[in-house]
Amino acid sequence: MQFHCPNLVATASQHVPSGYEGENRLEAGREYVRIYGRLLAFVLIARMGFPMPRPVVRPLSRGPMQSMSFIIGRKLEMSQLFREDGTVVPVTIVKAEPNTVTQIRGAEKDGYVAVQLGSDVRRHLTLPESGHLKDLPSFGVLREFRVEETTLKRGDTVNVELFKPGMKIDVVGISKGHGFTGVMRRHHFHGGPATHGQKDQMRMPGSIASQRQGPVSKGQRMAGHMGDARTTVKNLEIVAVDPVQNTLAIKGAVPGARGGILLITARDGKRVWQR
Repeated sequence: MQFHCPNLVATASQHVPSGYEGENRLEAGREYVRIYGRLLAFVLIARMGFPMPRPVVRPLSRGPMQSMSFIIGRKLEMSQLFREDGTVVPVTIVKAEPNTVTQIRGAEKDGYVAVQLGSDVRRHLTLPESGHLKDLPSFGVLREFRVEETTLKRGDTVNVELFKPGMKIDVVGISKGHGFTGVMRRHHFHGGPATHGQKDQMRMPGSIASQRQGPVSKGQRMAGHMGDARTTVKNLEIVAVDPVQNTLAIKGAVPGARGGILLITARDGKRVWQR
């Protein structure tokens, strides 16, 4: 880009930090003019009411895709561990028995690539489940993990040795159910005043809208069922791995009650949209 305003470039060159001399200083001045010219153009576009150009958002990737680690586990309890420096770390103990690969989804047939794992052997299964798990143990829990590519095959085993202390993971579970709850517990309403003639309206939701507008607006915050929903907690840390007991110690809390099913996926090699 050529500039035909030498005075403007010379003025901008005077504000360049020390360390630039001669032609380098003039080139830095030209770059200053380019940057401030773009900023001025954006301001004028916004003042005139034209839509601003939207930046191109690209997914963040942590290097090349690697073989992702994943496993099905059950929440046991919360506990605490001590690091070598004596600090206390609150952890959740997760029991993850060795999982078996029950099916491989392919892009040609299914439209996506995924690995289906089986866990928790049961005594009785339905006929469709028995046919799906022919020549394999009768697993009562089947879950899929989407991947870019995989080298696993039907019948392979996945265990906790794939995870290492310090590894970052995502945990998916079903949150605790709280039944039918009011607006103060479900949406954190502060409630009505407790004085000045109030009788039984302290925990009421209040007005929801005018009758003139017609039916109740979609998404209106009201009382209703709370919890018992699929929840994902991201970027948790593996504190300890016990391959003998088949347990993982995960820093912090994970969704669900004791005995709930958890899907644990390592973030290493996972394509993420946020850090």
